[in-house]
Amino acid sequence: LIGTAYSAPLRFQLPADPPPVTPAEQWRFSHWGSTTPDGDRADSADADGDGSSNLLEYACGSSPRLVRSAPLTIPGLTPSGRISLTFLRQNASDLIYEVQFSSDLAPAAWETAWSSSGLLNVSGPVTVADPAAIPGNHCFVRLKVTLLQP
Repeated sequence: LIGTAYSAPLRFQLPADPPPVTPAEQWRFSHWGSTTPDGDRADSADADGDGSSNLLEYACGSSPRLVRSAPLTIPGLTPSGRISLTFLRQNASDLIYEVQFSSDLAPAAWETAWSSSGLLNVSGPVTVADPAAIPGNHCFVRLKVTLLQP
């Protein structure tokens, strides 16, 4: 449907070829009533102050506006003693999920052991275990989430 509608005192206009709305924009609109990633709606913002970015809240299905709804990422150990991470993945084709492991926190030390993107992103819990014993006394795991730009 293309055209202009009037409802005093408002005027609504729909362009002939509006750009498609991405899943992230739909999520943003459902929480803030706007699709633009500005201010508290920015991907890197933490609108509710729970320590998790809006992008992580989107990726894990939690609310960016409720502190008690923080994303749930659960580290654990397998029976063989390897570190693992469990999280809730969303059906969001515009995200790249990566579970990474490292023996130290240097940026170049992180190795991706598992990833999911596009149509592979189906809703449900995911558990990823470290595929190899990392040398040293320390092992770290993280969930890295990237938003695909349209």
